[in-house]
Amino acid sequence: VADCLVSNNSGSGIVSETNGGLESVVRVSGSTVTGNQRGFVQDTFGWIAMIAAGVQLWRPNRVAFAVGLVAALLGLVLYNTRASALAVALLVLSLARPAPEGR
Repeated sequence: VADCLVSNNSGSGIVSETNGGLESVVRVSGSTVTGNQRGFVQDTFGWIAMIAAGVQLWRPNRVAFAVGLVAALLGLVLYNTRASALAVALLVLSLARPAPEGR
């Protein structure tokens, strides 16, 4: 139902007539998430993923890996594929490190 509300551009239709003000709420929230609203940079998740993956590659820890993975997945879902795919590649590369000698 939410996809119909967001993609329905015309004023006519069963969905827009029956839901009244719900259409504008869903359209505003959908445009905010996808980056059509002012002030929201669409590449934010990709850049966060790249920074976290760089930190993970330089100094591995679980928090950097988790933040990088979540941001990369959100970036892939929200069509920021280039930066997010590069971040995923850096995260995979960070796993190919030798085991620490002290442990």
